[in-house]
Amino acid sequence: MYLVYLFLLVSGFIWLRLKFTLKSEHILILFWFVIFVYLGTYAYFTDDYESYAEVVNAAYINPLANFSIEPFWIWLADYTKGNIDSYRFIVFFLIAIILFFIHKAACVKLKYLIIYYTFFCLLAQITGIRQALNMMLCLYGTLLCYNKHRIIGIIFILLSCYFHKSGIIFALLLPLGWLPVSKKIFWTYLLISPLLGFAFYAVLNTSTTFLPLLFLQNYAEKEAEYGNRHVAMQLLSNISGICNFSLVVLTILYFHNTSDRLVKLLTRYLFGLSLMYVFFFLLPMETNVIYKRLLWFGLLIMVIIWSKCIQRELMTRRYIYMLLLFLTSATISALTMIGNNYWRVDILTKFP
Repeated sequence: MYLVYLFLLVSGFIWLRLKFTLKSEHILILFWFVIFVYLGTYAYFTDDYESYAEVVNAAYINPLANFSIEPFWIWLADYTKGNIDSYRFIVFFLIAIILFFIHKAACVKLKYLIIYYTFFCLLAQITGIRQALNMMLCLYGTLLCYNKHRIIGIIFILLSCYFHKSGIIFALLLPLGWLPVSKKIFWTYLLISPLLGFAFYAVLNTSTTFLPLLFLQNYAEKEAEYGNRHVAMQLLSNISGICNFSLVVLTILYFHNTSDRLVKLLTRYLFGLSLMYVFFFLLPMETNVIYKRLLWFGLLIMVIIWSKCIQRELMTRRYIYMLLLFLTSATISALTMIGNNYWRVDILTKFP
């Protein structure tokens, strides 16, 4: 199934440059959604496929076996009778529907939305299914809030927390969309955030009983169980993360002064996410999962901005640095995927 992912990735480049008739575009979009749900359902090569198969089966046999998982997922395990393929199919069918509504809320062309989604978010989304559904709902709610449908937007954001607790972090950062951003402010905060991170860690290691700090420490230690990788693969993953973070920074610097109100708000929100990313990246804790999730959501927001502002101009001289960073990140991700599975190539080439 990894070959299907690579097919979508390469096809995205071709589709970005070529023009088709309106009818052909609609057929290609429909084809992409079918392949997306198919890939998400049978993504054997992803880290979480086998672990989720065990968790879903255990949750069906004994709903109390995974009490730390949000209730919806336990209900879904029971509804699908512990069948991981049915479980994943329902999740990615829902994500496909939400992606369509996101295109409506953001007023972007669906073609560019799914192309850039494929480039920057597809691999992470088919890997972490709970996080994927959470992020899509949270993004849709954020777009509604910024489009002055605040009550409905907040409902969707709160609903996203029901699918994954990390939605709380994204919700708390929502007001940042109304804060001013300039290049001077951006670089000032970016330089200050490491100092805040070290100060926070110093407080965390005192005898404090401040509950939010204890909760964060406990959450980080628990997530560390799922964050272990070979040191070489972890290094490649960090390099890829730096490339993606650089893309986020360039996106903020390029588009923070745009006349488009929604893009301006999303750029400010992206600025807040980038500061939190630096904060957690430099925080000497046991896990890298928290800051990676912040970056994944930042990339999802970046997809909206690119779909509105760059569209088919990615391969022009104006955006050459963005293109090179993306190609570097995509290449490293491919090497990491192969490196993590070199001893079980059949997982990469397995089809249903």
